[in-house]
Amino acid sequence: MILTLYIMRHGQSTGNLISQFQSVLDTELTDLGYQQARKLKGSISVPVVYHSPLKRASETAKTIFEGDAELIVIDDLIEEDVGIFVGKLYPELSTAELEIWNKVVKNLDYLGHGGESRNQIRERGNRVIKQIVIDMQKRVVNKAAIVSHGGILKTFLKQHINTDVTLGNCEPVIVKYDTTEEKFFI
Repeated sequence: MILTLYIMRHGQSTGNLISQFQSVLDTELTDLGYQQARKLKGSISVPVVYHSPLKRASETAKTIFEGDAELIVIDDLIEEDVGIFVGKLYPELSTAELEIWNKVVKNLDYLGHGGESRNQIRERGNRVIKQIVIDMQKRVVNKAAIVSHGGILKTFLKQHINTDVTLGNCEPVIVKYDTTEEKFFI
């Protein structure tokens, strides 16, 4: 069986506007973020939507799909924890902070920032996507949407599709999953 997943990042948030490391902060959608979500209303037909509990993702999911699909909150779809960088503005990072951030990005096991390592994010992404695929099969549905955050979604796509996909706000990426071969593809 082939499953279809509409994977998307939330609409524009207040943190996106100021280049903030939102991470686990519960920031709001902007007016544009709501417009981006409303633009998709009715264009994607799925019976179930899995989304992060953070407002920017949950409000995006509700705006696009409420009344048309079952909405399911999954805690592991939360954005990556960037530790000491949570709430900071990227353009205002000091030289020392930039050096630490470069270690976070380049060293897959680096934990010196007090957040998740890249490998921990990858493991969480794998765990949550397996949970979603299993749930879809139990429900006997072959299409679903996932509304989450750029960091965790890009990590998942890079690992399983082996490509760097640009995830714009409310721009779905369609990913297929072959349940027989247990393989993702575009």
